[in-house]
Amino acid sequence: MTQPRILIAVLSLVLPLAASFRAPASAETASEIIARAEDSRRVENSTQTISMTLYDRAGTPRTQVLESRIKQADGGVRSYARLIAPADKAGVQFLTVQTEGGPTEQYVSFPGAGVSRISGGSKRGSFLGSDFSYEDMELGREEDATHTLVGEEPVTVGGQSIPSWKIESIPKPELRSQYGRVVTWISRDGFVPRQISLFDTRGNEVKRMTVLKLAREGGVVLPLETEMRHLQKGTRTVIKIDRYRVNVPASELPDAMFTPEWLESHK
Repeated sequence: MTQPRILIAVLSLVLPLAASFRAPASAETASEIIARAEDSRRVENSTQTISMTLYDRAGTPRTQVLESRIKQADGGVRSYARLIAPADKAGVQFLTVQTEGGPTEQYVSFPGAGVSRISGGSKRGSFLGSDFSYEDMELGREEDATHTLVGEEPVTVGGQSIPSWKIESIPKPELRSQYGRVVTWISRDGFVPRQISLFDTRGNEVKRMTVLKLAREGGVVLPLETEMRHLQKGTRTVIKIDRYRVNVPASELPDAMFTPEWLESHK
């Protein structure tokens, strides 16, 4: 599902929607709804150009542009991204590798520096100065948390009331997550998480992520615009998918691209 660990890897925002899915009855469990949401959002091979605009407390914007590549392989998902603008930050690379049934590995490379693996407390650090942490960018699994179906509750996005299931997720202690609780609103139409509230271990809501705009292309749902608000800092980050290709042939996405060695050799 699209949440930190239990949530979305934001750079993996190509989400196929299976049109044959039926809406589950209200008696079904949170885990069953999440499983259907995961099935409906299976990442396919894709390329994207993404703009990430950071707004400070005064509302002053600063935009960064990334090129992203997503590939399914061996039952897992791999994501490679490279910062291409502004010029003074171009060349930063970011790699996420999730193997089937295994943990998610993350690597970052800065121009003039080596490749670093992101682990432990460093996952709480800001991704490229944005309101997303590295943990927020991590692919996760349904079993990484305990889920409770709170009920059916509409969520308002862009002035539109969207019928949704409200699900509360508690990350398992062994994950050592920075979040104590995550509340997600999953739309009944399409099984797309439209809003996610992130609470710290003291019970304070610290962030709120909202999928503002969607597009449908054949059997694929694309979240064209996603916003993360940091409620304590008063800042926000907006991610937009400016250009994309879906169902990209695997031959255009060489396996070597999704390795730490690629980051090292393409500084």
